[in-house]
Parts: sequence; structure tokens; C-alpha cells
Amino acid sequence: MKINKVDHISVAVKDLDAAREVWEPLLGKDGPDDEFADESEHIRVARYQLGEVAIELLQSTVADGEVAKFIKAQGEGVMLVSFGVDNTRESIGELKDREYPTIGGVRTFRDNDICFIHPKQMSGVLVELKSKKSDAPVSSTVDADADAATNYGDNNDYDDNNNDDETFDTINDKG
Repeated sequence: MKINKVDHISVAVKDLDAAREVWEPLLGKDGPDDEFADESEHIRVARYQLGEVAIELLQSTVADGEVAKFIKAQGEGVMLVSFGVDNTRESIGELKDREYPTIGGVRTFRDNDICFIHPKQMSGVLVELKSKKSDAPVSSTVDADADAATNYGDNNDYDDNNNDDETFDTINDKG
């Protein structure tokens, strides 16, 4: 697996409008380059492209969304680092072979294939691997995981009540 670039860094915020007032002057922007809400992810996003890397401000639209869970456990701050790869579907197979814990499996979001490496492996940071959407079938290495939750939030990975996985609360306590 080859990481080609840092695609974006996502910052979890409680109030997107207030965060924009602070970030936009610093970034030299009058507004986001891309602004959207995604109902299935329960997020509002303001995305600012800076060269080849973007900064995303994420606000949860529901009290129990993944961004809200992260903020409850860790406070506002960097939640996710996204890396561009050639093929997410192949990359997740390599991750599994190297025993990196992934969340969910490969899924499509905004015409990209994405997968997540669990933050417990990555110093408390959720890592995303991203490539342009492929019509290729998911490899057999991934099939079992693909049958699991297709949304990383379905695993309650940031929820204090999840007994199967560590949460953001327990990850940083091991420091």
C-alpha cells in the first residue's frame, strides 16, 4: 500500500458557524470551498482546500453522532486524517494482513471508496484511506468485514457504552 498524499484533516467542532469565524481569517478564505450536510453521517461540513490538502470543520447534527461522541470524549480538535491511496479496496486487505484494526469495511462516500483504521492503533486519531470509487468487487480478504457495519458509526467506536472495542476515552489513558 502506498500513501500518495494527505487528502484532508478533519476538525471536530461544537458550533460550525463559530468555528468558521475563527478558521476562515486564518486560512485566508471568505467562505468554504465546499459546504455540505450529510444526513446519513449526521454531519455538517465546511471544507477549505489549501493546495492539495483540505481542512474540514465537522459539526454533528445529532447529539449521539460520531462527531458529538468524539467531542464528548476528547473535546474539540483534530478527529481524522485522510490519506489518498491508489485503491482503497486493495489497501484494506493489506491492512488486515498487517493486523491493523479497521472499522466497518470499504464504503462509498461522495464518489470515493473509503475505509477507516481504528484510532486505538493510530495514537487516538481516526485514519481514513481514500481513493476514487472503484466498481471492482471487494477482495475476499475484506468480505467478512464488509458484512459488518458499513458505517463506522454503527460500531459505536466512540461510545462509552461499547464493551467490544476501546473508545476515545480509554485510548489516551494508556499514554
